[in-house]
Formats: sequence, C-alpha cells, structure tokens
Amino acid sequence: MFLDRLDKAILRQLQHDASVSNLQLASLVGLSPPACFKRVKKLKSAGVIASQVVLLDQNKLARVYT
Repeated sequence: MFLDRLDKAILRQLQHDASVSNLQLASLVGLSPPACFKRVKKLKSAGVIASQVVLLDQNKLARVYT
C-alpha cells in the first residue's frame, strides 16, 4: 500500500492521540472531515492501523491501588 503525505500526517496525529475526533483530525491534517474519515477507514481496512489502545500511567495506578 502506498502512503502519501496526508496518510502519513493522519498516522502521525493518531499515534500521538488516537482519541482525537474526526473533525479535529481533519483540521489538523488539512482535509475535509469526509475525506479524512475515508482515509482512516482505508488505513484500518488495509491493516496499517491495527488497533487503538490506551496507555496507562503506572505511577498513578500504583498510588490508586496501594
């Protein structure tokens, strides 16, 4: 799969914060929301975006559970 500069910009933004809304993401990368949504969907279908995860702060968790 060929990734152009917009695909790469989308991936950089999502890797930084995957909770960003499609509207925000579109604005950040310079696309319309529908075009951005189609690209993200394409990246997911191709397996480039494998999953979305949450990173936990282990230090804060240690304080909560002790």
